[in-house]
Amino acid sequence: MPSVMRRITSVSNPLLRNLLEGSHPDQGPRRRIVLEGPHLVEEGLRSSRVHISHLFVLEERARSGEFGALLSHPVLSRAEVILASAPVIRKLSATRTPQGVLTVGDFEAWTLSDILETTSGLVVVSDGIQDPGNLGGLIRTADAAGAGAVLLLPGSADPLGPKALRATAGSLFHLPVVRAESSEDLRVLKGSGYRILGAEAHGGTPFFDTAFPEKTVLVFGSEGQGLSSGARAWCQGFFTIPVKGHAESLNVASAAAVCIYEYVRQLQAAKGASRG
Repeated sequence: MPSVMRRITSVSNPLLRNLLEGSHPDQGPRRRIVLEGPHLVEEGLRSSRVHISHLFVLEERARSGEFGALLSHPVLSRAEVILASAPVIRKLSATRTPQGVLTVGDFEAWTLSDILETTSGLVVVSDGIQDPGNLGGLIRTADAAGAGAVLLLPGSADPLGPKALRATAGSLFHLPVVRAESSEDLRVLKGSGYRILGAEAHGGTPFFDTAFPEKTVLVFGSEGQGLSSGARAWCQGFFTIPVKGHAESLNVASAAAVCIYEYVRQLQAAKGASRG
């Protein structure tokens, strides 16, 4: 346990208000975030994009040694560790049942140039996906499949909001997730050699029959509206997941998972064929 810690027991402590200010999605390249629970806190401690200023831990659980591994993390030598009362933890938490540990800090956002400099494979695009759970699931799947980046077109949910952040399970800290200024950013990807393909609920080429080149952009629209006219204008083809049962379609997170792993399957098959 760190040798220097501070105790806060009152929810009216001015530090709490100061820490929670400045978390608007349009804040800029650095954004105030709260990470809750041991898993997300650990992911934040491991990420070079997260700059943690304060760690709050429920006092009785800190004294019991339950969070000993987190409290001994070297990154916390540059942060203030606070023993907090249960009301203080609830004040900072966005969940009904706080897990007793959370951090407050700044997240350094990625940019489109980061994608172009570091990515040569799959880019997954949210075109106005507004449900934070679906957006977080899409980001987590993209990370699991080894995608290079996720691009968020205007109208997409805030990936740093509490629900989306929990749904990413920390993938947001490993995978470049970029908020685009407009659908014109797809033009930049197209100019860099990417083939841009849009997901349609009906009427597109069956995705099993769609060839995904290594440099592919997969665009997924919102469940209610589908692809926007701006994103559609840059797509070079459209694909559809065939539905055999009575469901009208898959939800967008499930559809994205199916298509992303079809891309992975095709890429692995192509590499295997080239080695053979």
